[in-house]
Amino acid sequence: MSGGDENPQTVNLKGPKGYTGGGLGAYQFSVNDDGDLILTYEGDQPPQYAINNDGDLILTTADGDTINLGRVKGGRGDPGPQGIQGKEGPQGIPGPKGEKGDPGAQGIQGKEGPQGIPGPRGEKGDPGIDVTGAQVGQIAKITAVDTDGKPTKWEPVDMPTGGELSWHLVADLTVAEAVTDVVITKDAEGNTILQYKPIAVGIWVYIPADDTQSSTNGGLWFWLNGQNSTPYRSIVAFNNWKTKEWRRGVFTFGTEKAAFTAFSGSSPDMMPLWPNEYGSMFDKITLHVHPTGDHIPAGSKIRVLVLGKKPT
Repeated sequence: MSGGDENPQTVNLKGPKGYTGGGLGAYQFSVNDDGDLILTYEGDQPPQYAINNDGDLILTTADGDTINLGRVKGGRGDPGPQGIQGKEGPQGIPGPKGEKGDPGAQGIQGKEGPQGIPGPRGEKGDPGIDVTGAQVGQIAKITAVDTDGKPTKWEPVDMPTGGELSWHLVADLTVAEAVTDVVITKDAEGNTILQYKPIAVGIWVYIPADDTQSSTNGGLWFWLNGQNSTPYRSIVAFNNWKTKEWRRGVFTFGTEKAAFTAFSGSSPDMMPLWPNEYGSMFDKITLHVHPTGDHIPAGSKIRVLVLGKKPT
């Protein structure tokens, strides 16, 4: 029996009539609706038929001989159309866990969550600053405290500006009567010289002629620190001051601990102040006439200026 062409159609063929022999019962071939070759036989053992690789039907007899009965299987036809996808199979067994991958990109921030439950109420604090009538830019100034130093009263004041570095007039006076000393520590508003944080002090004096002086040639001592120590004085001479008026000046610049002084009629002088030795430079200005019988005459004029920042 020979096979059909590629992609054979179903054919209703009868196989050869079976025969009895070799102890086998009767048998026959047929082709079903699907194109399959069906062997039907009687007896306990089927006849020895097989299809070789070429598609030929081979009979093996009881004696072991083989008989080629012809081609029963055609060549491979073209693939048929894609069939309908079957149903999804059952879930397979999970495979082993893979290695941990790299972190992914930062996700978009989520929406803000709902308001949480308020926490317990805290302890009562201080009443705070009770100030009225304040304006924008002002600050609170403490005007009263209790026995423990705790502020109890405030008032609004303008914010200190710190001032600008410039010359400020601290003293401008005329001596009313003859004296041996003139001491200056504050300005007319009560600010001390040190509150200006001065970096320089200028002193100008006018001494009128005075024939009541005991010395023919006089001198005026200047101290720019509160100890009035002899090593830290500057002396300005006034020759023939009984008959001649004088105008002299003393200029000093430095810090609280050291100063350089230049004055009329004499060479400049450096005056350092060591810690805890003679106090602070510029904390007090003293003009002094030393010899007995000499004095700063009435009508003398003294002017003091400091280079610093106006206290606020």
